[in-house]
Amino acid sequence: MKLADKILVVFPFDGKPNAGGPEGFISQLLRSYQHPRFAVTPPTSVTPKAKWRRILHRAGLLCSPRWTRLALKDSGFANKEAVFRQAEMDQVKYLWFMDHNVFGLYEPFISDEQIVIYQPHCPELPWREVPEEQQAEMETLVRRLMARAQILVFPNSVAGSIYASIIEPRHQIHYIQSGVAYPDAVGHFPLDLTLTYFLYIGRRLPIKGFDLVIDAFRLAYEKRKDIRLVVCGGGDAIHIPGVIDVGFSTRIHDWIASVDYVVNANRQSYFDISVMETLAIGTPIIMTATYGHEVFQEWASPGIHCLKTASVADLSTVFLETSSDKSSDAEVRANNRELYEREFSLRRYHQRLEQFINAVTS
Repeated sequence: MKLADKILVVFPFDGKPNAGGPEGFISQLLRSYQHPRFAVTPPTSVTPKAKWRRILHRAGLLCSPRWTRLALKDSGFANKEAVFRQAEMDQVKYLWFMDHNVFGLYEPFISDEQIVIYQPHCPELPWREVPEEQQAEMETLVRRLMARAQILVFPNSVAGSIYASIIEPRHQIHYIQSGVAYPDAVGHFPLDLTLTYFLYIGRRLPIKGFDLVIDAFRLAYEKRKDIRLVVCGGGDAIHIPGVIDVGFSTRIHDWIASVDYVVNANRQSYFDISVMETLAIGTPIIMTATYGHEVFQEWASPGIHCLKTASVADLSTVFLETSSDKSSDAEVRANNRELYEREFSLRRYHQRLEQFINAVTS
């Protein structure tokens, strides 16, 4: 059978646009894109049991080795080959994976004639994001994916350098600067205008600099009582003076629009959706320009405060010295929105994606 000269993004799961990692990326940027030589697999309808539908969904999420092991080993999941056929993954020349666990599900069914594209989304080598007892198994899977992949995709070269130790000279590398869809609706919370609010979004992990943000804010709050830190994201509850822990929230965009600053203190960055969403809304951002985020130094401005290193000292200084300047706030936010439209909008990303599709399939 002759394979169609077409790129298929392999993610046959329900996706939420507000999710992180590949799920949010695919849902926001790729499912709506129309091109004759490009498609995203639709959510599967093959799996008969609700239990396995849930496992299929979870297996597609970033760094979910426990669910992947269940899916690969349990006899109740024997129809994953049927999913592969139903989604016509066997009929296209290019299979684009954005999650190593999804590759693991369908690896046995990929033919020698097919070309594998891999775009990771982790800010570090994927196996370093899981508990130590799971690392060996995940490293083996990721290395198999890298060995099978002919084409690698990164948002920029410094983000790609995170994976330098497993990239081979034979790999074709393409850089497609990321983008984000503009939020459908943005509301506001009635916050106290006499206070200055900072917002942290995401996982409460060292690589994301969460501990640095908390320690720096704690120090700053001892000297300055008119600041607040809002924390959005799942994790253990935080009970620290001045910290407002809202936990997981479906109103992230409303929080971004309501606070004075968003804080992104990654020790090591890939390319965060939340940073681009912040620019789309216009809120000033304080960020460590590490790895994939180094490019933001080019756009440093009153609306984009770049820190070259992630440290408690630098962050506490920012918390102490930064205040809400209501007089210039509108202009700063307008400049951030203009940068979003010029560099990170859905329109701009789709232009870059079209160039990539044409280059690969031609």
